Amino acid sequence: MKQLILLASAVAICLCATSCRTQTHYASTGHVATNTSEGVVTVRSTGTGATKKKAITNAEHKAFDILFFRGLPESAQKRPMIGSNEESEKSKNRKWFNEFYESRYQTFIISSVPVGNATTNRTNETQITMEVKINLNALRRDLEGYGVIRKFGY
Repeated sequence: MKQLILLASAVAICLCATSCRTQTHYASTGHVATNTSEGVVTVRSTGTGATKKKAITNAEHKAFDILFFRGLPESAQKRPMIGSNEESEKSKNRKWFNEFYESRYQTFIISSVPVGNATTNRTNETQITMEVKINLNALRRDLEGYGVIRKFGY
């Protein structure tokens, strides 16, 4: 029993000691790279595609999906912007999502920068990691304006 308490204490001390530096918070396909300012978040996500351009687009789409359906703990967007049931929300607002991912999503990206070089994975697809800086305030206003979310969340 004493060993279990000592082990738990050691883990707690390690966690406290590392909490002072810049933290990386992982989501299903990305994580918070930095919290730059209020209303803006930088998400690092990895995308794949037949070409480098398609892989970049996939990484940017994944960054938005993380914000919409998962949220990013300890960032400006802790909770999902839309909801946690991705399939249901996408089917309810199919027209908005189709238009958004067609080209409108780019208007909410402040910058999109590759982190390292593109690589080829085992399935012969191009894979690239991107840091995507997203304007949360403008995105939230757009979601509210099109009725995808209510003024104070989902």
